Amino acid sequence: SLLSACDHVELMGGSADGIVMSTTDYYRYLFPRQDVLSGLANQRIRIVRTRMIAAGTALIGDFFADATIYDSERSSIAFTRPPEGVFARDGLAMCDEIRTALAVHLPTHFFVAALV
Repeated sequence: SLLSACDHVELMGGSADGIVMSTTDYYRYLFPRQDVLSGLANQRIRIVRTRMIAAGTALIGDFFADATIYDSERSSIAFTRPPEGVFARDGLAMCDEIRTALAVHLPTHFFVAALV
């Protein structure tokens, strides 16, 4: 499924350089196959493991050329008192907010694959 999705991205004119998949799928399907991992690394295809994507699916795409993360320059860090009962001890807590934007230039250069 992953290689087929990479092929799909490249047939659309992109260059598949990244895969986003769940940690569960990574350790179940790819980690035991070091030959596949080294083959993907040789092609300069990076793999990101995250809990932010459902197990059984992967996002494959041309991240270098077709997606840009912008800093809105409105991020902040502050120290404040947390709501009652959040921490075991009373005191100040660090509170931060990071504001970014994601621009996808060519959505056809991304593909969601079902891992079967």
